[in-house]
Amino acid sequence: MKDQEIFDHLFKLASYSEDKKGIVSACLVRNGEIIAEGFSNNEGWHAEYAAIKDAEAKNITISNEDIMYTTIIPCAKRTPGGPGEKYGDCVTNIINAGIKHVVYGTDNAKSGSGVEKRFEEAGVMLTKTAEENITEESRKIFNESCVDPNDRI
Repeated sequence: MKDQEIFDHLFKLASYSEDKKGIVSACLVRNGEIIAEGFSNNEGWHAEYAAIKDAEAKNITISNEDIMYTTIIPCAKRTPGGPGEKYGDCVTNIINAGIKHVVYGTDNAKSGSGVEKRFEEAGVMLTKTAEENITEESRKIFNESCVDPNDRI
């Protein structure tokens, strides 16, 4: 699968989420095929965490060659006391899972500082898509699902 096909799948996957804080979807890709996927939800699961948990549920061992695709740059912090604090931030979850390459659709200034630095220190390559249509669709899906306008990017 090419990047556009993967992101098209993520955009369809997003339709299953009812996350009121901004829908994000993610998947793990191995040798051009999606092996695990997930989306954010109102219980505090972020998409990257959900995709990692999907891989675990399928008894898939994540390898260094697997690539995490996500519609929004992974978060580097969680809101203290928030519903998802116990699940940890996405940067930590990705690093701990052994993922070495992340491709994302659009930025989010609220993701927390240090995403790039933490990934670099852990040997994780972070790549933003160069396709403007992917960036715009990722942002649109996120923003249209935010109940609070202050959550929009």
